[in-house]
Amino acid sequence: MSQAWVKVIGSVLSWPVALGFTPPTVAVVAFPNISSMLNPATAIAAPKNSTCPQDIQSLTTLMLRDLPGYANRVMQRSSRLNSGGLSSYVVVAGNPDFNPINTDLIPQSEATQRPRNQQLQQVFFTTLNREYQGGRITEVQQFHRLFLVQTSQGWQLALMYSRSGSSSSQSSQALTPVRESINSAVGQAVSTWLRDCQAGTLRNSEKS
Repeated sequence: MSQAWVKVIGSVLSWPVALGFTPPTVAVVAFPNISSMLNPATAIAAPKNSTCPQDIQSLTTLMLRDLPGYANRVMQRSSRLNSGGLSSYVVVAGNPDFNPINTDLIPQSEATQRPRNQQLQQVFFTTLNREYQGGRITEVQQFHRLFLVQTSQGWQLALMYSRSGSSSSQSSQALTPVRESINSAVGQAVSTWLRDCQAGTLRNSEKS
């Protein structure tokens, strides 16, 4: 990940959306690893039999409702494979914001494979995690920015970046560095939810 990208995403993911503020529109660098997904031949309208909402706000509302259950199933599978003594659960997902990072402002020298704004749909949201270790409970706020694209297979997750910090307003704990998180528990949960949404087999978090 380039330093320019880390700096820009870091400023966006540290914005206190959970407190009611709106993140600014800023520039980013190119996304070379998703150029094939954003090819005009693949970034097309959703198939007619799609069960997912076509507009990003309706899609996000449904996704955030179910996301804790999906993420917790991923974490439960992972905890069975690892014996580190730390258990983590997503309590709630919310605070969506659709104000995009403006990819048109990328310097031309870095824009050889720049995605078009109309091909990417951006979503910022937060999750509240509760961690249990050695009889101690810690709550952690996570900040996520998704980049979704509509393909012939329906909505797909193209990129995801996250950072974490204490959920307490009284805590002096600094936010963690920005990380690519498409393979994290939440990233896997988003991808699985989009697949199930497309197939019409969603598992509501209330039933998890």
